[in-house]
Amino acid sequence: MGEHVWWGLWITAVAEIRWIADTLRRGKPFQVANVRRIRIAGWAVIGVAFFEPLWELATIGYLRSIVTLHGVGAFPPLAFVVESLPLGTLCAGVIVLALAEVFRLGTVLEDERALTI
Repeated sequence: MGEHVWWGLWITAVAEIRWIADTLRRGKPFQVANVRRIRIAGWAVIGVAFFEPLWELATIGYLRSIVTLHGVGAFPPLAFVVESLPLGTLCAGVIVLALAEVFRLGTVLEDERALTI
């Protein structure tokens, strides 16, 4: 099930970016809908970054409850899970959210330009 959530988040991000690409082809990129789409894509990427270590932690917790080894540490410590946080993915999500703010400002400027006589 964890793989389904992970893939679902990535597919959500890619689908939103695809909608944005369609508006770019039409020459109307600065739309309120695109700001929303970029934010959804950014949060989906951040969700992927946090989902991976949380899934590992849940898996380790489950395995600890069903596996017993006498005198041997059965699984890696929690620090291993924290260290496995994909910082590159997390940074990519933050960059996408920053891009959403750029598009938001572009939308405001586009609206002002449309009102200028």
